[in-house]
Amino acid sequence: MINNFVNTMFLFVSIFTFTIIIFLYRRIRGNASGFRLWMLMGIIALVAGMLAFSTSIVPLTPWAVKARTKAVFHATKAKNCREEYQYWSRLAQTYDDGGNGAGRQIVEYWRALAEAAARTAEYHERLSRKYYHAAIYPWLSVTPDPPEPQKPLRPSFLDDGYGR
Repeated sequence: MINNFVNTMFLFVSIFTFTIIIFLYRRIRGNASGFRLWMLMGIIALVAGMLAFSTSIVPLTPWAVKARTKAVFHATKAKNCREEYQYWSRLAQTYDDGGNGAGRQIVEYWRALAEAAARTAEYHERLSRKYYHAAIYPWLSVTPDPPEPQKPLRPSFLDDGYGR
C-alpha cells in the first residue's frame, strides 16, 4: 500500500513539475498566456486515471506483503545455514587427524552435515529470490515450493540408547 502511495505521489509531483516547467518556459519565451484551461483539464484527468489505477492494485497488496515476509524469512534461513556450514566445516577440518574408527566416522558425519547445510542454504536462497520476485510482481503466479533437502542420518555409534 505504501509503495502504491509513493508511486502515485511521485507521478503527481512529476506531472506538477512538468506543468510548472512548461508554464515558465512559455512565460520566458514571451507568451504570457501559455497555460491553457485544456492543459489543466488534461493533467487533472491524467492524475485521476493514475490514482484510479493505483487504487485498483491495492487488493493485491496483502499477497505482496506476505511474499515479502516469506522472502525475508528464507533469506534469514539461508544466512543461518551458511553459518552452520562454516561451523561444521571448521569443526571437521580441526579434528580431522586422518585416522580410522569412531573419530573418522564423526568427522565424516560433520562433513556430511556441512554439505547438507550448504544445500539447505542454496534452497533457501532460491526461495528468497522467488518470493522477492513475487512481492514485486504480485499478479504473477508462484510455483509450489520444492521439498527441503534432507539432513544426513545420525550414525548409530552416537546414540546413547535413549533414541537421542
